[in-house]
Amino acid sequence: MKDLKYYSDFAFYPNEDNVFTWALSHHYNLIFDSVNPEFVLTTDNRSPNILNYKNAKIVYYQSEPWFLSWIGMVDKKKFSAALITSDIGDVFYKRVPLCLMYNYEYYRRGIIDSYEYLLKKRNNNTIIPSNFCSFIAQNPGYKCPREEFFNKLISYKFINSPSSLCNTVPPLPHVGHPGCFESSIQKMNYLKNFKFNICFENSIGFMVQPSDNPEILSKAGAFTEKLFEALISNTIPIYWGNESISNDISTKCFINVHDYESLDKVIEKIIEIDDDDDLYKDYINQNYIEQKENNIFTEEYIVDLMKSLVS
Repeated sequence: MKDLKYYSDFAFYPNEDNVFTWALSHHYNLIFDSVNPEFVLTTDNRSPNILNYKNAKIVYYQSEPWFLSWIGMVDKKKFSAALITSDIGDVFYKRVPLCLMYNYEYYRRGIIDSYEYLLKKRNNNTIIPSNFCSFIAQNPGYKCPREEFFNKLISYKFINSPSSLCNTVPPLPHVGHPGCFESSIQKMNYLKNFKFNICFENSIGFMVQPSDNPEILSKAGAFTEKLFEALISNTIPIYWGNESISNDISTKCFINVHDYESLDKVIEKIIEIDDDDDLYKDYINQNYIEQKENNIFTEEYIVDLMKSLVS
C-alpha cells in the first residue's frame, strides 16, 4: 500500500480519524504530516498559510450549506477541488453532505454496526413509543417554517422541545450542539422516546443569495445530520429542506413535507399515523434506502471519491 503524507485542519471534527481518513486508508498508508504533506484537507479557503503547501494537492471542505458567494471565493488555482454539501453542477465541487461525517462517527463509535448501516434491510420493529413528538432546534433558520409548523402541530398534541427554540420542557444541556458528536448522540438517545421528530433543515438548501428561488435551491442536495439522527433513533422524521432527498433516502420511512401541498396536509398525515399503530409500524420498518446504486451512503461512494482526489 502506497504511503501518503496527509494533513487536515478541521475545527469541529477529528483530524486523524474521520470519514475522509477512513476512506483514504482503503488505498493509502496515511502518514500525518503538517510540515510537508502531499494531500491537505482544509476548512479555510482564504488563509495565506495554504500557499505554504507548495507540493500538496489541497482540497477545501465546507460542511454547511452557506451562501455560494462564500464558496465562490475558492481559488481554483490553489485548490484541487472543493467538497461541499450540494451538487451545483460544477465538477470542481464534489458533493459530500455533512451526514456522511456523522454516519462514519456513529460507525466508529459502534452505535451502528456498519458504515453501510442505512443500506441494510430493517428489522421488524414492533415497539411504539408512548411519547408523541420531539423538536430540537437552536434557531428559527433561514426562511424555514419550523416555528410555524411547530405551532400548528402542538395544537393537536403536546411536543417535547428541550432546546432554546419553542422550548416546552426543561432544557438538555448542549443537546443538538452543531459540530459536537457527543451532543448528537445525546440527541439521538432522546429522540428514541418519541413516535415523531420534527427535523427541519436550517434552510431550503444551498443558498446563493437571499433573493434566490427556493424551488431551485431545495433541489441542490444539501443534507445535514438532522434526518440521519432521527432515522437512527427509530422515530419517524418529519423532514423539510432538501426537496431531492428521495435521491438519498426512501420517503417511505419518513414524512417529507415537500410531498404535501400545505403544512396542514402534513399534520393530517401525522394524525393518521398517530391513530393507526399498524401504519406507524409500517413506516418504522421500511428500508431507509431503496436504490443502492450510486447512493451517498455506500462505502464505494466516499472511497472512490477520495482516491480520485489524490490520484
